[in-house]
Amino acid sequence: MPAVDSETLLVRAYDTVAQAPSLEAAILELREVFGLQHIIYQAARFGARSIDDPFIRLTYPGEWVKRYLTKGYMNIDPVVREGFKRTLPFDWSEFIGESAEEQAFFMDALQHGVGPNGMSIPLISREGHRALFSVCYGGAPPEWAHWKEERLPALIETANRLHQRAIESIFEQKPDKAKLAPREIECLHWIAQGKDTVEVAMILGLSQHTVRTYLKAARFKLSCATIAAAVHKAAQLGIIQA
Repeated sequence: MPAVDSETLLVRAYDTVAQAPSLEAAILELREVFGLQHIIYQAARFGARSIDDPFIRLTYPGEWVKRYLTKGYMNIDPVVREGFKRTLPFDWSEFIGESAEEQAFFMDALQHGVGPNGMSIPLISREGHRALFSVCYGGAPPEWAHWKEERLPALIETANRLHQRAIESIFEQKPDKAKLAPREIECLHWIAQGKDTVEVAMILGLSQHTVRTYLKAARFKLSCATIAAAVHKAAQLGIIQA
């Protein structure tokens, strides 16, 4: 598996989410961006229960989707059952062998081109809208472990960015104007003045780790893939003076 530059990967992924003509098109392209077998985005329109008028976009083959529905797998699938209860990403491997019924489900999925590796990222917006962003990967376990080590942080950020776009589509809600904390604004201000994180830390009397944390939070709130893009957007919005 070729090495990837995390910043380049994130920029490409953010651009995909922002520019794709639809959510369907976005996840199709993200599958290629991240080198995945399949992506599934599933949101609950009302509350936390995924079965209440669900909103689903996926890249699974039609044959598997039809089989999943006709076999009633939504009542067996532990990923969906557990995913909407959790807050942290989890690997599907923890469910393997939990029960004979679930084991048969995963084996059937594998025979229909899903797996053998997969994981899910629970998502929740500030308004409480929940979703599950799941991916599967067809390589060998060592490749899967390497994939997660290299690309998972970017995938988590991208999943949250996609969730923001989905909320606008599903609930017809426009995102709130970014509300940055004073320290986040200060850090962006000094970066805009040409300072690096070491210099910003010295100016503000903070550790470099704390400065990087503030900058990352500001970048995320501004829906930007890089600090440079966050500085530019903050200046455009009048949050800082460039």
